[in-house]
Amino acid sequence: IYKIDDNDEILKGCVKSIQMQLDIMKGLKRDSNHASRHMFISPILLAAASFIQNLYIHLQKELEGDKYSGHVDCEFYLRRQLQVTSEKIACVTEMTVDQEIKAVFAENLVELEIMMRKTQEWMKKAVKYEKDSYDFLYGIVTTATEWYFILYTTEDVYSTSTRFYHVNLVDNANENEDELHKQVKSVLEILVGMLKDRVDASNEEPAIKRRRVQEKIK
Repeated sequence: IYKIDDNDEILKGCVKSIQMQLDIMKGLKRDSNHASRHMFISPILLAAASFIQNLYIHLQKELEGDKYSGHVDCEFYLRRQLQVTSEKIACVTEMTVDQEIKAVFAENLVELEIMMRKTQEWMKKAVKYEKDSYDFLYGIVTTATEWYFILYTTEDVYSTSTRFYHVNLVDNANENEDELHKQVKSVLEILVGMLKDRVDASNEEPAIKRRRVQEKIK
């Protein structure tokens, strides 16, 4: 978890953007479609990326792999100065409440597998780790109101599928500004913490990445 100050300008800007959407759209309904939900998801994703240098976002990206292909709603990637190829960090799958959570998690895992294969190919060419190719990525599944997080490694998968982080986006959510601020901050702290963790691990050897993950899952 990355601790964010309550008065942080990025956090306040994110909350203000969501409040504007609430005023204009009168909140999310149970049957709200992907486009409506994306309007509330985007401010949080953009805010998260703003906390980390050299982190960028691709929206609505098609992923092609040897065995599978998939569509990712958002992909975070790292690109440092003088670095020709971008390094994948995490991907986001958006969903509506009428979708089966297991199916959407499976979709995100397929996207993560494709991203991992691409990352492994790049790492082998750039660094040439011969004996150990351990690595990890993060996945996010969200309805805008519910946020689930996945830790995907070359050896196992860990997720918060049994519980989620909640952001209240009903039409009267603006009436309790402090609670909305608290909920958005909670999601942002998890999201930024995940992204920063993977960025910090970017230049680490596989064995060090493995120890990093093991510390998290204890």
